Amino acid sequence: MRISPLILIFTVYFSFIHFAFAADSIPVEPGQWQMTTTMTSPMSPQPRVSTATQCMDKDEFSISDLMPKDESECTITEANVSGNTLTWTMQCEMQGGSGTGGGQFTSNGDSGSGEMHMNMQFQGQTFNMTNSWEGHRIGPC
Repeated sequence: MRISPLILIFTVYFSFIHFAFAADSIPVEPGQWQMTTTMTSPMSPQPRVSTATQCMDKDEFSISDLMPKDESECTITEANVSGNTLTWTMQCEMQGGSGTGGGQFTSNGDSGSGEMHMNMQFQGQTFNMTNSWEGHRIGPC
């Protein structure tokens, strides 16, 4: 089955997310992190699981770190921090489609987990996608 470009875009955008909001932050211990992302979508018969490592050099992140560094077509419409958990909602507009969704991520300092749900309309089709993350610090960068 052909995979929609929109799924690929969202998978790349949300595979390595760091979380925090304005003056509040979620504690994240700097260092080398291993993150496992699981994506479920009606366009894929089985969940797609990927694991990667990334150096996190800050212990706090701004909401701008939530979005990719290149020009994004998604906007965070609301973000809230409660304790060590960030929740957010977002709206995405792009050629041929749009999407709405939201998620949450909880950090325990040297580990974290979360989930994001998206409802997408693309080229006349509607589908839902879920990304979940689990990660932990594996050592210094």
